[in-house]
Amino acid sequence: MKKLAKSVSLLLALLLAACGALAESGESYPIESPYTGLRVTVDAEHADLGIVGGESLDAMGNVCFDLYFAYMPALEALEQQLDAVLESGDQDQLNALVEEYYQHVVWLASVSLLDKADSDAQLAAGTTLAEQIGAEEAEAFGENGEYAYALQTIAAEPTESMDEEEIAQLNAAAAYVPELLKTVEFIDVEPLPEEGEITEIAPFTTTDLDGNEVTNAIFGEKDLTVVNFWGTFCGPCINEMPELGEWSRSMPENVQIIGVLVDVNSADDEDGVAAARQIVADTGADYPQLIGNEDFNMLASVSAVPTTIFVDREGNVVGGTVVGADVAQYKAFVEEYLLEKE
Repeated sequence: MKKLAKSVSLLLALLLAACGALAESGESYPIESPYTGLRVTVDAEHADLGIVGGESLDAMGNVCFDLYFAYMPALEALEQQLDAVLESGDQDQLNALVEEYYQHVVWLASVSLLDKADSDAQLAAGTTLAEQIGAEEAEAFGENGEYAYALQTIAAEPTESMDEEEIAQLNAAAAYVPELLKTVEFIDVEPLPEEGEITEIAPFTTTDLDGNEVTNAIFGEKDLTVVNFWGTFCGPCINEMPELGEWSRSMPENVQIIGVLVDVNSADDEDGVAAARQIVADTGADYPQLIGNEDFNMLASVSAVPTTIFVDREGNVVGGTVVGADVAQYKAFVEEYLLEKE
């Protein structure tokens, strides 16, 4: 609950800071995405529409710049309720607050960052731009040096909680997005933050989804362990799990894979454990799945999921951190590592 509460509080704070004051003053304001290298500028005429930005991973694990509609009157009211709900410790009330929050934030557009050479090679091989970002439709948006961008515009649908005034504002925001995207400027692209790199693992004791105790001694059982951090909320995580399950059953005897849940932090979280078990059953990802409790110091360094690292028999992290779903890259590293050890 602490993790969920922190996430809700942060989301509300970011949205309020992003456009609350600017909307009141009627001034233009920029929305920047340093990881994708994009900036758009909302003009003064449309500053009160509640358009804000964010960053995420698309369905194929590419970093993307997102634009959202956020209805500030509703979000401000929810923020006023948040402290009381957190103080009460009522999980049902908190869940209801989260659900209501998402009734007033609507995804408008997303621009995915692609490696240009890789994207061009995929296009030549017949993989469409939409398939490269996991969208039904996509269009080329531009390029900047070694990077290419793919644009996905979302049909903005009103939610059940919206009144006529909010729906009208949502429609105005959606209508403005094509014009807003014409203001795009390229800024310096930054790599994923270095703090996302995981370099050491502290001793831990946790349980798997069946209640069996597991410690860091698990790494000593094999020469190399693939550690895949995932969440029950994460589409790209779940999409790669069938392939990970197949891989786990064909791995060399001296290699293993384990999963670590980032959003199930205790065996007492019965709903979370049940959801995770169902996902594992549906995907065939029947390798050890561990509950990411407070012992896992690595969780503080996981900035997005899926994130995958590689750990040797002594518990040392070897190789780099892979952010995003890329089973081919996991396999390539394992093969290279084993060859070097021969």
